[in-house]
Amino acid sequence: MTREMQASQTSPAVLHSGPEPKRGLVRLSVNCTDWKKASTCGVTQSRVDWSGGGRIAVSGDDGVIITKNDRIRMFATRADLGASRPKHETPSRFMPGESFKVAAVGTGQVAAALVMNTDGLYVGDVFAGSKHEAMSLLLPKGMRVGAMALLDGRVLFLLERRTLTVFTPAELWDCPQAVLMPPQTPAKCQVHDAPPEMADPLVLLTRSMTALDDERIELVGAGCPATMLAVSSAGWTWLVRRDTGERAILVADGIAGCVKDRVIGYRAGRNDEIAPPWEKSAARTLSVPVP
Repeated sequence: MTREMQASQTSPAVLHSGPEPKRGLVRLSVNCTDWKKASTCGVTQSRVDWSGGGRIAVSGDDGVIITKNDRIRMFATRADLGASRPKHETPSRFMPGESFKVAAVGTGQVAAALVMNTDGLYVGDVFAGSKHEAMSLLLPKGMRVGAMALLDGRVLFLLERRTLTVFTPAELWDCPQAVLMPPQTPAKCQVHDAPPEMADPLVLLTRSMTALDDERIELVGAGCPATMLAVSSAGWTWLVRRDTGERAILVADGIAGCVKDRVIGYRAGRNDEIAPPWEKSAARTLSVPVP
């Protein structure tokens, strides 16, 4: 099932997918007439059925990528999925059953899907306009891509070291989009360190278990600064101000919008108005080599 938390103004989509009795994508939209009053919020639902099987991944831009057997199909929108109208269909390098990450921007103008091949080496497919390219990406060994996003000509990766019992603080890599686009060249990336609190999976305390595997990078919603990113993982939301180098950590599954200097966080069926505890955190510059 796919869920979305979305403000009635222009808040971004927050999407994830998983199995359900009848395969499809379900969008849940939260609409508030007054962000300061949770009682003014309501939920609406829409659904797109999909009977074609395969593994489904949905980007924050509403694009859908499906792998089945040895084929990969990219749909620019959920409506295109419902109409079985893929923008691209091509042989895939993914093995059946492999878990992969997906990101898209501009209703399918650019889309990418990645899967780990060996430790640190990712392979995948990039779709740009009418073109499709195979690509490889070399990232630090011992870290996995928890989430990926394409925003404002940049590609962002949430890299983390995680086992069933041990989490370590994650890193947000902010790289030129060109690292995905053949011919690939080495690129300089800005690396932000996550607050240490993110090393512990908070969902075990909040019991918002759907957030355990729901990892996202997105622009924050209505009323928030344009440079603010929200990185959500395991019951925490890490706010990053790319212009000021500030960060804050919140108990929230995601951010629906902002009211003046506060944010509206949501988790486990509730909305909270939160004053972010901002702190300075300088980014590092690291290189992504060509495999």
